[in-house]
Amino acid sequence: MTQMSCESIERERKVYQRLGECDGVVGCLDLLSSNPSGTAPDPIIQMELMENGNLCEYLTRRRHVLTKPLQLSWCRQMAHALATIHDRRVIVADISARNFLLAADPSIVKFSDFTVDNLPSWH
Repeated sequence: MTQMSCESIERERKVYQRLGECDGVVGCLDLLSSNPSGTAPDPIIQMELMENGNLCEYLTRRRHVLTKPLQLSWCRQMAHALATIHDRRVIVADISARNFLLAADPSIVKFSDFTVDNLPSWH
């Protein structure tokens, strides 16, 4: 893993530490500073499984079966997630459908990518 990749993952780990448990954000199950097998010092972020993948791909596959109530529910969930993230002083730099993931129940959508985001100080 390159130095830049490790730094990016380390920044993302710091975001998850700041957020803690956060509605509308894919759950962070574990933050490891190195590979558990001990074979490599690469940082690892173990995330909640979101079985239906990202929203962009889901929209491409299922466009014909989307209902207005489902679309409105997604919009509300995404707005709530972003508001909560911003309330915890994390600036999201890349808001796009590919960064929202769908659970096994596709009515549940959560934000997932903090690789290029900013963490302003708490004051």
